[in-house]
Amino acid sequence: MRILLVALVLLVGCRKKDTGEAAYVDKELASLEKAIADEDESKMTIECIALETSIKRMKPDVVAKIEKLCYVEVPRVLLKKAIVEAKEHLKTTPPELADLGCMQLFAPDAIKTIDQHPTNDAGLQQLAAEFTQLCPKDVEKARAKKK
Repeated sequence: MRILLVALVLLVGCRKKDTGEAAYVDKELASLEKAIADEDESKMTIECIALETSIKRMKPDVVAKIEKLCYVEVPRVLLKKAIVEAKEHLKTTPPELADLGCMQLFAPDAIKTIDQHPTNDAGLQQLAAEFTQLCPKDVEKARAKKK
């Protein structure tokens, strides 16, 4: 009976052991949400990389939030900015230099993320199609690198 009691105490003690990961994830989620609000491309990318390492150990609601932010909202911001930059560049450069307007650093990552984590978000799909139309060579390169 004592062995059973000791085993039960150890089991309960082990289950409640907090590694601090949940607090870390909460802090990183808040930082990611701020980066999205600020449209800080570098910070968004770094936060998603950090959060994706914890997905396997998180509760389903936290996983869903991480996936929504990193696989939908971050690519949305990255593509919106890339499209604006590409359109502005097209207005001010000759057609033979149009490809130079597609030299966004983070847009290819957004395309790869969308391809790896398909979504039914119509707005994001529309942005991806618009960027593909503006910068087909960059999209082709991004898709070729993921293979």
